[in-house]
Order: sequence, then C-alpha cells, then structure tokens
Amino acid sequence: MSKKTEYERFLYTLYKDLYVQSVHATARKYNLSEEEAAKRVPGFQERIRYYLERMQTLFEIATTEQQKAILKGIYFERLVIKKENLPIGMSDAEKNSKINQQRKTLGQWLDYLLDPGVAYPSWFKYWFLREVINLGSIDELTGKYKKRTPETYEPFLDFDPEFMDYCAKIMIPKIEALKNAKETRRAANDIRFKNLLLDYKKGVTKRKKEQTEGKWVKYEMGREEEAQRLYDSLQGKGTGWCTESSLVMAKNQVNHGDFYVYYSKDENGKYTNPRIAIRLLGKNSLDGGEIRGIDHSQNLEEEMIDILEKQLKGMSFLEPRSVRENMKKIKDLRTLSEIRQKTLNHQILTADELLLLYTGRFGFGHEPSKLQGRVINRRNIQEDWRRLQEMGEEAITIFFINRKILDDNGLKITNHDLIERLIIHKRSSIALHYATTEALAPHKEEIRSILQRENILIADMSAEAQSWYLKEIIEILEKNPRYLEFIHAEVQDQIVEDIIRIVGKDIELYQYLSPRILELKGNQLYTDAFWKFLEKHPEKTSELLSKIPKQIQIAHQQEIGKIIKQSGFFIQYVCEEVLNLYPEVLIEAVNKNIEFLEDIPTSVIEHHPEIIIETVKAGEFTAFYHAPASLKRDREVIAELVKKQPRIITGLTTTELLNLGLEFMLTLIRINARVLRDIPGSIQVKYPILVMEALSNSPEALKYVSEEFQEEQKELYQNLLKMYPQEKKEDPTQKS
Repeated sequence: MSKKTEYERFLYTLYKDLYVQSVHATARKYNLSEEEAAKRVPGFQERIRYYLERMQTLFEIATTEQQKAILKGIYFERLVIKKENLPIGMSDAEKNSKINQQRKTLGQWLDYLLDPGVAYPSWFKYWFLREVINLGSIDELTGKYKKRTPETYEPFLDFDPEFMDYCAKIMIPKIEALKNAKETRRAANDIRFKNLLLDYKKGVTKRKKEQTEGKWVKYEMGREEEAQRLYDSLQGKGTGWCTESSLVMAKNQVNHGDFYVYYSKDENGKYTNPRIAIRLLGKNSLDGGEIRGIDHSQNLEEEMIDILEKQLKGMSFLEPRSVRENMKKIKDLRTLSEIRQKTLNHQILTADELLLLYTGRFGFGHEPSKLQGRVINRRNIQEDWRRLQEMGEEAITIFFINRKILDDNGLKITNHDLIERLIIHKRSSIALHYATTEALAPHKEEIRSILQRENILIADMSAEAQSWYLKEIIEILEKNPRYLEFIHAEVQDQIVEDIIRIVGKDIELYQYLSPRILELKGNQLYTDAFWKFLEKHPEKTSELLSKIPKQIQIAHQQEIGKIIKQSGFFIQYVCEEVLNLYPEVLIEAVNKNIEFLEDIPTSVIEHHPEIIIETVKAGEFTAFYHAPASLKRDREVIAELVKKQPRIITGLTTTELLNLGLEFMLTLIRINARVLRDIPGSIQVKYPILVMEALSNSPEALKYVSEEFQEEQKELYQNLLKMYPQEKKEDPTQKS
C-alpha cells in the first residue's frame, strides 16, 4: 500500500457518499460482489484510494475520440439537465439551447481532465470536478453561489484552466502538508471552492479594471469565417454574452450585422480580454442591435464608459437617433456616479438628480446597473420619498418604473395633492393601494363615485378605507359575491349578518370568511356544506386550516383528525390541542415520511413520547434527534431502543451521553457492540474501557474505534490490534 496521506480523509469529510461509491471500485479491483467488497476493505482510506485509482485508469485508457465521447456521455447522462426539468414556459428551442450549453461547458472541463498532459493528482482532479458539477448559478443579490439542483439550467462553470491552476497552487501543498485527522477536518471546513472562485474572479476583475488599454476588432456582416473567429475569441472569457455560449448564435448575429468587440490586454500583453460588444443591425443601425459589457447582467464597467463614448462618436456612419439614445445612457451613468459621490459626501441632491436616481434605468445590460441599487440603499429613503411626493406629477413615474422600492420599504403616499393628481389621471388603484388613510380622507366622496364605477378597486383599499363604505361593499357583494376575497376580515366582522346571508348562497365563498365569523355559534357555517367544500377543493385544505381558529378546530376535532390521517402534510396547520388527541395518527404519518416530525410541536412530543419510540422501533433511528430532553434521560427507554436501533445514540449530544454515565454507556455496549461506532471519539479517548468492553463483546468492533482514539491512545490501540487480530481474507488477485 502507498504511503499514508490525508487526502482520502479530506475527500471523505467533504463527500460522505464517496465512501459508498468506492465500494464499486473495490469490487472491481478484487473481482468481488459489492457485499463482499464492503467487508473486504472496511477502511475509508483504502476504499477511496481504490476509487481514485479506478477513475484515473478510466481517464488514462480513454485515448481515442470515441472512447472519450463514451466517457463524456456517461457524465452528460447523469449531470446535464433533463428536458422535463426545464421550466414549462420555455420553447423547445430554448430548452435545447440550455441543454447544449451545459453539455458544452461540462464537456470542456472533461476534455481538459482527460488530457494526459494535465498532470494533477487524481484526488485533486476528483475534488475539482466534483465542485464544478455541484456549483449552481450566482445569486445576484447576495453575490454568492447557489448549489446546483436537478432544475438548475444555467451552464456549468466557464472553462478556465487558469482557475484550475490557481486552485492547484493553493490546494495541493495545503492538503499534502496535513498531518492528522484534526488538521484535515479543519481544512475541509475552512477551504471552500466557492470562496476560491470568488477570490479568483475578484483578482481577475481587478487586473482587468486596471488594464483598460485595448483595441477594437470588427467582424464583417455575412461572413461565416468572421463569426467563427468571433466565437473562438470569446471562449473561456466569462463574458456572459450569448455570443460566447453558442456558435449558432454567433453566426446568426454576424449574419445580420457588423459586430465590434473591444479587447484589452491580457497578462502577456496580447489583446484577448473582451470588454465591450457593439452589435449592429446591418451596417449602420443600433436599433435592433445592442451594446453589452462584462459587468453584472452584461452592463458596462465604469472604466469602459469613456472608451465606448469615444467609439460611438467615431462611428459617424451610424443613424444619429440611435447614437443619441446611447449617448443619453452614457450621460445618465456619469450622473449616477456623481450621485453616488454626493451620497457618500452627504450632499443634497437636486430634484432632477433625485428623480433620475429613483426612476432612471441605468446601464446597457438586460437588467439595470447594480450601482443604482447600491446608491439607493445608502440613502435616507423615507426623506427622499417625502421630497419626491412634493414634485407632484413627475413623482408618479416612480410607480411604473421602481415600485419595488416602495413595497420593500413600506412607503405610503402622504401628500394630499399627489392623491388628487393620481385620481385625476385615473390612477385610482395606485392611490388606494399606497395612500395613508389620512391622505385619502379628503377624497372620500370622489372615491365613493369611483368605487361605484369600478368595484374591483376595493382590492386596493385598506381595512380602514373599506370601513367608510360598508353600504357600498354590501351592494357590491350582492352583485359580485366573489369579491368577498378582497374584503378585509375587520370589515367582514362589521357586516356579519349580510356576509352570512351572501355566503349561504355560494359554497365557494367559505374560503374567504374571516376567523371571527368562523367562530360564531349557530351561524351554520360549519355544517356539512363546509366539509363538502374541502372534498371538492382539497387543494384549499392547507389554506383553510391555517385560518380556522383553535376553538373551531377543537369543536370539529373528528373532521380535523380525518384530514391529518389523509396526509401528514396538514400537521403544521393543526393546533396542539387537537394533535394531542391523535398520537396514533401522527405515528402513522411520521412512519410514512419522517419529515412530518418537524411539524409536530415539541409540547406534543413531550406529551406523547411514544411518537418517537414507535417511529424508532419501525426503523427510523433519526426520529430520536427530535426526542424531548426527558426521553433522552430515560435509561430504560434508551436501552430498549438500542436493542432495535443501536444508532439512536447519534441523537444524543456528547454532554447528554456523559450525563447518562459511564456505567450506562457500558450497558449499551454490552447490548450491542456496534454502539461504539457512534460514541464520539472524545468519549472513547476519555473512557478507553468502552473500547475494550466493545472488543470483548465483539472483536469486529475494532473497526468502530475512532481515529481520535487511534491517534491519542496509540500504544493501547496497537496492543488491541495484537489482542484482537482481524481475520484476513484471501486476496483473489494473488491467486495463481
């Protein structure tokens, strides 16, 4: 066997499933069944080493293009998104494009790793590839990478061998220098691929920003070889442009117009880093074309604004109108930079600057520049909103351009004049939705006449505003009972008799009733009709259960019990008093799906510990993680459960185990020596007698001795190895 290293433990710490996967490699190495292989090499280090050796062998024997294609096909089948997992609204062409982009980006990494000249250690190749295929898209709000799921349709990480080399220079020396389990576990926790990628990108971005010198390259319309040249120049550059991701797209774009790209110098002084793209329609029109950068959502970097402006001024053949529109965007970006500086210096913005900040659409990307949001977040938004309202009619534009700002900050219209302007301009829905009650009060009569014409506007009114128009609301409901959905509960409570009368005519309206009406005695709302509604609309069950008051649930506990029995999913909406009545139903639900245990209140579990006990006995030891403290102190119950499921002790913390006492831990080991597997290494080190008791009970328990014990109690461990030698099985590879 090769010299012991820590890379196997490093991989095992990161990827627990690798221990299982490596059984296949062990089985192939010794020509055994998987069951025999699991017994043949129980140690994770040996298993993982065999797995990596097999992976390296597969990579090495794939020498022909056909062999490489077969190997890549296996990865594609397992990792590339399936058509059925793509959003329903996507066209077939879009779906095929997403699939092809994933195949392309993953294929580039695989081609590189299959190259015999790429001489990284096999463990590093495995780690790097595993992280690439786990990496999802970046969250634009947090700036962090998400985990890839079967529904992730973004391409895999852009091919960039320099990034792999960057990781290798950091990772290989660090992992090879590790000396023991403690250091390795710390390294596995500290080293994050996502962080390495973000740091690398920051470095690349910083170098690019510092290097602005470059040149423009023109790709002639209608020439296929030009499209190929353009496509090749963008590969692995991470521009985010669709031109980079698809040769078909590049050909289509160049076929319809000239294409200009600005390349800045790379580290070798060559013009290879794409920074700006100008795509024309035909030879002289930006209408139907586009300008893109490599910043967020394909916006321009600030350093590129002057370069773009100079280029546009020099393109005298362009249609003047399209140039003016883009020059306006450049001017707005410069103004945004000035606004940012003013904000940092706590200077007052002019009215025009303030309006532009909140209503402008900055940048050349398919989404606005992030700088706008960053500047707004640094400002006193409440004060800005007060000033914007004073601008009157101009401020109305904010509702159509940046309403999210209002919603996110709970901003309301307090200006009487602005309300009047909105009503005059037939923007009553906005006025009713965002105005404070005080701002609406002077316009009560105007709103009444509007409400009579446009009944649906009640959906935008606050409870207090609706209360002004009870008579009108009753008339509206008489004509359109389904509008009950928009009547606030507080308002329903003021017209109870009318609501009951209207609802009695239409079973579908039961779902919109206020909790108070549902609680009323003798109103016949909780008759067979209500439950028939649930039978007709089972999809409404969770919505209605969440609204039904506790008293009603208790009064109709039998019906609620049937609902829980129907599906454990509804446990989360049922009050504790009712749940306490049906422990057997809860046990049945949890046995079907252990996740339902999360929805059972702790007080119910404390009252009915049999929920945990019976679930563990049924085979789900993880239920013990949810056991109340009183149950975890019950030695008799724990001992009984260990007979059925020795792994329940993983549900006990180290402190809880120690509180049970040494004698009791010895009792558990006598019941089943496998308990040693889940006794923390720190306890094994503190009480070596636990290890010795387990071995006297079952010599096979030697494989459950923790790594900490092996390192901290080296001499004792070596003696135990001599006392309890493990049975050696014949190695089939040594047969003649």
